[in-house]
Amino acid sequence: SAIEKSYTELSHLGGALSLECYQSNELVAGIYGVKSKKYFSCESMFFKIDNGSKFAFLKLVEFLRSEGQTWMDLQMITEVSGAFGGKYISKFEFLQKIS
Repeated sequence: SAIEKSYTELSHLGGALSLECYQSNELVAGIYGVKSKKYFSCESMFFKIDNGSKFAFLKLVEFLRSEGQTWMDLQMITEVSGAFGGKYISKFEFLQKIS
């Protein structure tokens, strides 16, 4: 699909990031999005096992912190992101963070 092709190209340029979690060689959870110098914009996450998306989210946060990133755009607060302190911010605050 066009979106798969676009994300693959963006990934090769360092602008897309995905994190996959495996259990016994089976893909059980994952998260992907767009990475910029200042932040990560989470596009989607999935899970096949209990707490799989929470584990993927934690591993992503660890990785982003190691890269010097300090925040991510979750687009909406879900049960997972809310459990880790996700909150809505104003458009003004968002624009300040990305400029």
